[in-house]
Amino acid sequence: MTPAAKREIKKTLIGLGFSLPVIVGILGFTILPMILSLIYSFCDYDVLTPMKFIGLGNYIKMFTPEPYGVWEGFSNSLRITFVYAIISVPMSLILSFLLAVFANRKLRGMAVYRVLFYIPVLIPAVVSALLWSDILDVDFGFINLLMHRFGKEGFTFLSSEDTALTTFILLSLFGIGGNIILWTAQLKNIPETMYEAASLETNNPMYKFLHITIPYSTPMIFYNLIMGIIGSLQVFGGAFLLSGVAPGALDFYVCYIYNQAFSRQSFGMACALSWVLFIIIGIITMLIFKKSGWVQYGEEM
Repeated sequence: MTPAAKREIKKTLIGLGFSLPVIVGILGFTILPMILSLIYSFCDYDVLTPMKFIGLGNYIKMFTPEPYGVWEGFSNSLRITFVYAIISVPMSLILSFLLAVFANRKLRGMAVYRVLFYIPVLIPAVVSALLWSDILDVDFGFINLLMHRFGKEGFTFLSSEDTALTTFILLSLFGIGGNIILWTAQLKNIPETMYEAASLETNNPMYKFLHITIPYSTPMIFYNLIMGIIGSLQVFGGAFLLSGVAPGALDFYVCYIYNQAFSRQSFGMACALSWVLFIIIGIITMLIFKKSGWVQYGEEM
């Protein structure tokens, strides 16, 4: 074996050595659990008793009314999750984009505003849910106590099924500053020459915003749209902690999966529900990619 060949083998082994932790992590904590969950989804499995193969039984139960199936809970959790996604994703996209456009302006003290916009993102979801639960408490919450002080009736917020979902959607908007870094990076890539050329025709800021800022930002809009949809369909932490305030109002799909697994000990059904969510996300993502003709990349400008 030549010295050059030995050096190449050594480099390859060193590269594999550095990559090995990632490879083992993906195989052990992603690929293997996915394979096992697919197997469990075709079984009646509760951990305590031997696993029993039932074929498509768990999937059939999803569309079977109670007491023989779980159609009511399955459909209700899907409805709540899709309502949340349809409302929160566009609101988050629009507001975070406008916030980034404002934060990208060259004004004195703008760095301080950027930090303030981002601070809510640093609060963990569990801590944030507990804080809002106390602040919005119907009897002892700060906001309702303040309303009582001014002679107004307290608002139900999270304690009523009629207002819980709306309140939760509004609370989710406090995290829109998380995308400000991505939006800002995209806005910084817009050539100043485009704005200078537009200034020769008009000084209308709205014209520049509609014909330069938005078209050049479509790749990031596309990315945030996909990630926003995926994230909204997998809402769990905050919703799970707040779901006990108004039972059923915040029973999101992933919360329903958790309850099937750990409350009803129906791990086979939970795995089947998880694969249905995987398929739903895959279909929606594929459709968005097929309809991505509106995205304009740099070379297409």
